[in-house]
This record gives sequence, C-alpha cells and structure tokens, in this order.
Amino acid sequence: MLCPGPVNTGFVQAADLEGLPIFERAVSAESVAQFGYDAMMKGKLLVINERIMGFMLNWLVPLMPRKLILNMSEKFMKKAHEC
Repeated sequence: MLCPGPVNTGFVQAADLEGLPIFERAVSAESVAQFGYDAMMKGKLLVINERIMGFMLNWLVPLMPRKLILNMSEKFMKKAHEC
C-alpha cells in the first residue's frame, strides 16, 4: 500500500482546499509514482512517501487503529474556518 501524503495535483483546487498547511509541502505525482515503484521492486508492502516523518509513520501507522487514522486525516483536511 502506498500512502503518498500531499501530492501536487488538481485535487486541491477541485476540492477547494487551497491554503491548508498540509498542501504547502506537496510533492509531484511523478516523484510519488517513482517512490511507489521503487518500494514495490524492493518488495515493500506498506510505504509512506513523507520526507519529514516517513520513518516514524512507517512504524506507527500500521500499529494504530484505522478509525484513529481516519479521524486524524479528517482533521488535517478541514479548513480552519470549518473547525
């Protein structure tokens, strides 16, 4: 499973998510594809393409309950005025 993190695509504009801090460090779709391909070729089953916290997240996320991960993701995706 590839967890790409923030990716620089048209999704941010289409979903009206401009201005969210999480998308300030978005990476290109090409770099995510290469990262996923390289991980697949190494036989990795779960990889997270996050430069800053990738190592920690690769160890913690698989151990966390999925509901907690979904709740955290929801909070990251809400705009400040919606909270």
